[in-house]
Amino acid sequence: MTAKTKKKISKKPGRNNKYYLKNRRAILEQLKEKYKKDKKFRAKVKKYYSEKYHTDEEYHKKTLEAARNRYHTDPEYRQKTIERTRKRHAMLRRSAKSKKR
Repeated sequence: MTAKTKKKISKKPGRNNKYYLKNRRAILEQLKEKYKKDKKFRAKVKKYYSEKYHTDEEYHKKTLEAARNRYHTDPEYRQKTIERTRKRHAMLRRSAKSKKR
C-alpha cells in the first residue's frame, strides 16, 4: 500500500460507523506499524494518557471531595443525581424482571 491509497483513520469513529466496524482490524494493524516505527508516537500516547488519567492521588482526592461537597451543597446537582440513580435502578429492576421470566 502506498501512502496515497492509505485511508485516513478518523480520530473518534462512532460505534456504528460502518467503515470503522469493517476495517477495525486494518486500523489496528496500521496503528501497530506506526507504534513500532515511531518512538515519538509512543511518547505522545503515553503523554496523552498520563494527562487524561491523572495518576496523582492528591488530584483524585480533591476531585472526589469536590464532588461530595457539591452533592451536599448544591441542591440542583443533588436532585439531578438522585433522578439519575432512580432511572438506573428502574432500568436494572426491569432487566432483572425480564431475566426471571
